[in-house]
Amino acid sequence: MVVGEFTENADVVIIGGGAGGIAAAIRAAQLGRSVTVVEAADIGEVSLNSGSTASQALISQAARLWELTAGDGSGIRLGLATLDWPFLQNWKNERVWRAGRELAKRLAAYRVRIEKGYARFIGDGLLRVVGEHESKRLRFAACVIATGSRPRTLKALASDGRVVIDATQALSLPEIPHRLLVVGAGCTGLELGMAYCKFGSQVTMVDTARQLLPGTEPEIVRVLQRRLRELKVALHLESEAVQLVSRPDGGTVLLSTPAGLQSIDTDRTLVTVGRIPNTDDLGLEQTGIGVDSAGFLLVNDRMQTQNPLIYAIGDVVGVPMSAHKAGYEGKVAAEAIAGMPSGRDALAVAAVIFTDPEIAVVGMTATQAARDGYGVTTASLPYAGKGRAIVVAERETDRVLGVHIAGPEASTVISEAALAIEMGATLTDLALTVHPHPTRAEILTELAEVALRQIDGRQNLSGQDWEDS
Repeated sequence: MVVGEFTENADVVIIGGGAGGIAAAIRAAQLGRSVTVVEAADIGEVSLNSGSTASQALISQAARLWELTAGDGSGIRLGLATLDWPFLQNWKNERVWRAGRELAKRLAAYRVRIEKGYARFIGDGLLRVVGEHESKRLRFAACVIATGSRPRTLKALASDGRVVIDATQALSLPEIPHRLLVVGAGCTGLELGMAYCKFGSQVTMVDTARQLLPGTEPEIVRVLQRRLRELKVALHLESEAVQLVSRPDGGTVLLSTPAGLQSIDTDRTLVTVGRIPNTDDLGLEQTGIGVDSAGFLLVNDRMQTQNPLIYAIGDVVGVPMSAHKAGYEGKVAAEAIAGMPSGRDALAVAAVIFTDPEIAVVGMTATQAARDGYGVTTASLPYAGKGRAIVVAERETDRVLGVHIAGPEASTVISEAALAIEMGATLTDLALTVHPHPTRAEILTELAEVALRQIDGRQNLSGQDWEDS
């Protein structure tokens, strides 16, 4: 026991003030529980600065700059737009700050108490919170672990914040790197790599996988690869960064590729090879909570761990690591704590990659559905020019199993597809839904009509003959 430390009784304690923790805190407070959030940074600071708010600010402005200077194919081309990078960074920081302030206001409105510090379990139902100037103990009735994740590192490319950076550091660079090497061409690497390409960087991407985004429908991947070629992004698949030689002005990275060893000169090397859960410094040995081989906490459908007093949500319980999934799980945990019959029962959680073009997927691919024993039918159509849209359905019942889109506004259109899967909608339901014209969402009707024609030769319900091209 720390000298001078005292113990307070708490009702529901949330460890972590990110998207999941905030959702859990607000829902628990709505249900009449007294809530304390323990967070070392300002509320929302870590998740907002390293997550969607900060990245979307940069990605959206990169797209805007590209359209102004390179043109969008419509005949409008400004050509004189310039980038004020320090001003853009200040603008991004202002947006993050405002978002954080709004979150703090919402928590205050629900009388959620904030304890600034680091939490660690020290006994059954007992936490120690270590702040900047003092520590205290919190005895809780229920606790939710929402500590998120951090970037995975590579031994050969240890981050120094200068030559080698992680995704969070990439959002606050002091200047645009002339040459940027992205090690790890997953969702984050693709998003940031393409954004910096539009800001003017010469981008090279490296990944050990045989194809981009393994597990994604090949047609969707081909759309993305074509766009990378158009943007002159160099892509090395089945390749690995094995050594870095640093210099004051950058470095040289040695790659092992199918064609042999290659050296890449770079000003910055962005390492985006996944994330690991922040579960290793919580004192879990005091709780009896189960952890899998990757460090993820084991929970049931009510987000409850093997310790009945402790729940866990978000990145710490596994993929997908997204803010909307964490928020959903946070509400489930809060309702379970309040005694409601809530459980994690979403049939599908949509995933979005904010690349150019946007990629949005929900549900199964055709391969996954067939592997799970479904009789499968699929339909594929061009989407918004160079994009692609695919629907996967169960042949026997025409129930929608998955939708995959690459193209403009995919992140918006996919929400309707997620609702369709959640509600058990069929292709017939989609085909009979009247969509406003002209909108991107019309593609769902068109896909459904093509798929139905493949199943039973049914005529298109709209009376228009859409070709599967």
